[in-house]
Amino acid sequence: MSLFDGSFILASAGALAPAAPDLPAAPATGGATLRVAQDGTGDFATIQAAIDAASAGDTIVVAAGTYDEAVRLAGRDLTLRAEGAVTIANDDAPYGLPITGTRIAVEGIAVEGITRESISGFGATGIAIDGTDIRITDAVVTRCGIAGLLTLESAERVLIEGGRAADNTGAGLALGGGAHMTVRDTVFANTGQMDGPDGTFQQFGRIPCVPQMRPSMPQRQRDETGPS
Repeated sequence: MSLFDGSFILASAGALAPAAPDLPAAPATGGATLRVAQDGTGDFATIQAAIDAASAGDTIVVAAGTYDEAVRLAGRDLTLRAEGAVTIANDDAPYGLPITGTRIAVEGIAVEGITRESISGFGATGIAIDGTDIRITDAVVTRCGIAGLLTLESAERVLIEGGRAADNTGAGLALGGGAHMTVRDTVFANTGQMDGPDGTFQQFGRIPCVPQMRPSMPQRQRDETGPS
């Protein structure tokens, strides 16, 4: 098991990482609170129905339960928050929770058992990030066929903080592109054969990275530049 007790900062291609992380902007708030509950006590019975109805500045609060649905989080200035133990588990989709858009926060959501690959050969991933100013806190991503978390080329200013990625076949975190990624205090355990030498990351393409460690962190600094 690896506890990444520090910041892993991914800079734009061709440039060194900044001395301090370029963190994502927080979503605007002050809008409506939309409640999701499977038992009918909320405003919506599914997460996707609430996302589709949301406007900028809204917060979607999801009651505890396992939601067997394909979820796609897109838009601007949205917060998706778990209230209790919330798990997305849908093996019919290649991504459990793909995130696009701008200024989006995901808090306390778990994704598990995503094993279906897409036509391109990717997929089978818990959380796929392809937006700008994305904050993911306390996510738990387990038993996915390729990666727990994945960043794509258009991802920019992403913070992954807390949580855990475990028992994913390929990688705990697959860095598939993007710029200004920061990972803090996230546990990676039992990750697969695609991972890097510390069992934590898998990187595709060429992306210069500099881990920024806290003073208490054992020195594991290394250049994360992948193959061309």
